[in-house]
Amino acid sequence: TILEDADKKSVDDKLASLAQKAKEKDVSLNTYIASVYGRGVKQKDIRRAMELEILSDKHYQTLDTVHEYTDEELETYYEENAHLIKYAAYKAYTIYDSGITDEENKALAEELAATKSPEEFDTWLATYIPTLYTEANMPSEENIAKMIADTMVKEYSFQSGTALDTFLFETAKNENETTVVTENGRNTVYMVVTLPQREEYNSVNVRHILIDFINYPDENVAKETAENVFALCQNGMKEEEFIELVTIYSEDESASADDSNGLLENLTKHSLNTTAQGITDWCYEEHRVGDVGMVKTENYGYHILYYGGKGEIAWKVTAKTMMDNEAYDTMKNIRSNYESKYPIEIREKVCDIVPDRVVLL
Repeated sequence: TILEDADKKSVDDKLASLAQKAKEKDVSLNTYIASVYGRGVKQKDIRRAMELEILSDKHYQTLDTVHEYTDEELETYYEENAHLIKYAAYKAYTIYDSGITDEENKALAEELAATKSPEEFDTWLATYIPTLYTEANMPSEENIAKMIADTMVKEYSFQSGTALDTFLFETAKNENETTVVTENGRNTVYMVVTLPQREEYNSVNVRHILIDFINYPDENVAKETAENVFALCQNGMKEEEFIELVTIYSEDESASADDSNGLLENLTKHSLNTTAQGITDWCYEEHRVGDVGMVKTENYGYHILYYGGKGEIAWKVTAKTMMDNEAYDTMKNIRSNYESKYPIEIREKVCDIVPDRVVLL
């Protein structure tokens, strides 16, 4: 890190400003400096301190800046970390029936594992699940259908070397393959729906206005407020028009704090947690730039959404996030090493003999 001409000019300008203020006070530059920084401080000391401040800031920015990566760098990183970037889809069901022996439990699991497709998997469950209930407590058809639907995990990334990870990312070679994993006396059947692959679809850019439940006495009032704001939006409106509404109506504190104007950039299908699934679902419906919509998330409130168009390829978004996180960890380690190598020491005795500032009348 070096001082560039612009940096040197910045220091010169600041020192010139001190000289100008000294002139306005009708005192010498050294006297004015003593009034600001204390006796004994010279112009060369101030220059050196300013230069060090600039160098320190430039070095910090080098460490803390958002990195830009070339396609070649991303491809290389992918090749080295493919198992962490790929996503798979699978189905899973655990045989919970407590009224049968371990052998019978295992036999049921193997029977489910013998199915040859997700459709057969679901059909088997549709027959089996009702056998777990009496007629008096039988779930509705709708609830049984939900139980079956919940066996599907659409986007799963490598976690920490579990039996499921080993099966999906190492053992399985074909879609519809199954395995039975026995843990704590329970048998879980896994079926590969989609083998691990990098996500080649485009992420999306969307802006949102949040009407937060926490700010209203009940959900109905929040909904009415959201509907009133949504009435101000229309498909095809310009992004600048929506941003203006964001600044007026959004109750998302983070949107105003970071000047993002409600922008959720490069959202992949798994960028948001499951509590905000409604936003993700809306984003990946068919939209044109400028389309607007409103969705509800249980933990947050109502979101008025503006579709801003396609973003980067999803796997690249994932790779960049991982690379940025690694860069951030490196930065933290460097800072920690600096703190250890160059500890701040306050010498009280020296502080006591530093002359006071000159007081200008």
